[in-house]
Amino acid sequence: RISNIDVNFPCSIIAAVGDGMKDVTGVSGRFFTALGDAQINVFAIAQGCSERNISSVVATSQSTRALRALHAAFRLSHTTVRVGVVGMTEYGESLLRLLEVQRRHLWDAFEIDLQVCTVAIDSHDTDIFRLKNENGDDSITLAAIREATKTSPERSDSKISFAFEASATGEIVKSSHGDLKPLLENLFRVDCAHHVIFDCTNDKEASVYHPEWLNAGVNVVTANVTGISGSKEIRDAIHA
Repeated sequence: RISNIDVNFPCSIIAAVGDGMKDVTGVSGRFFTALGDAQINVFAIAQGCSERNISSVVATSQSTRALRALHAAFRLSHTTVRVGVVGMTEYGESLLRLLEVQRRHLWDAFEIDLQVCTVAIDSHDTDIFRLKNENGDDSITLAAIREATKTSPERSDSKISFAFEASATGEIVKSSHGDLKPLLENLFRVDCAHHVIFDCTNDKEASVYHPEWLNAGVNVVTANVTGISGSKEIRDAIHA
């Protein structure tokens, strides 16, 4: 006896199809791992009796994100990682420069495109920069940030001058804010499966946003322990 019927719509079918699938181990594992890593909710799974395809039903709102994650997993297209950086300290500047230097290598070796899309100068009462053209393949560079903030490079160039000159960045847009609330909005795009925020501060004002970023599916890389060592509420939210 059917007790109730739930209707989910609109939905889309995402499928991996190939004649040699049944002779290759790990295809289904890679398929569903890619969807899981991209935080795609799968409503239904099916496989044809010929073992030539694996299909899944997902929400149409997540279909573009799912397709891009699967294309990247099976090396049918490059993987785009949208990056945000908080704190233009000496460490933040070194990180931003390192991302510039490694961007071409990661593309050539692994077809991974690291795009620095937003940068916050500090954790509070700060300027936040973002790319003006969100649809291009530009990335924010250290030179662009220094030009926009009129910061002299003299104090730390000797520590971050890696043997490479990055290509010119696209236009960046500055806005001033009392906190880091706009950072996630600048960074997150529903059609992109991979987002990372590097918190280069040691400020409580930044750590209170870690739970929000993590809940949105953003990976947070930081040595800022003020959140984990802070109130129980923040600790529990981070570990949730």
